[in-house]
Amino acid sequence: MNIVEVMVNGAAIGTGATLFMDAVAVGKQRLAGIASLDYRLVGRWLGHMRQGRFSHRSIAAASPTRHEQLIGWGFHYLTGMVFATLLVASAGSAWLARPTLLPALLTGLISVAAPWLLMQPAWGMGMAGAHTPKPWVARQKSLTTHLTFGLGLYISARGSLRIKNSLGAQATQWLNPPGPRPGPAPHAAFYSCRSGADACPALRA
Repeated sequence: MNIVEVMVNGAAIGTGATLFMDAVAVGKQRLAGIASLDYRLVGRWLGHMRQGRFSHRSIAAASPTRHEQLIGWGFHYLTGMVFATLLVASAGSAWLARPTLLPALLTGLISVAAPWLLMQPAWGMGMAGAHTPKPWVARQKSLTTHLTFGLGLYISARGSLRIKNSLGAQATQWLNPPGPRPGPAPHAAFYSCRSGADACPALRA
């Protein structure tokens, strides 16, 4: 599998996994009132980087930046694609041909390092949410969210495989359309009849 195939598969699977994670987040918010991350803050954080500021006492109190919501959501999906690409590159074509759950969940678990070690400290929340009012609640939410992403990687890879198989079957059918089976050659009956016209219906006709 070359680098282009790795990137294309990673982008497709990462997009599907991130969509699944967001769908679960919406369901949790509507059914249980559990708020998900406001991705405007991600865009705000990135926007302030252009001005040379990488950390904040409170990202929520920082001044808004232009197009922060669009940038935040775009970076959210780009991050999902990056981790999915790492999974595809490490697991290889064998995993794409037969996706299994464990590598996907491990990738989701590894991805939680991004908010714990990078984003949350830069936002004034401390390492792994240590400065939040309830650190272990924040950590549990992060773990749950990123394991959901890992499950989404598995589901997305399975869905991608089904789509590929379906498209492959359609392409094969298009290239080899079903048609009437060719009948025996006109001279086949003649050569099969060695007893003369009386014993051969084809010659009596």
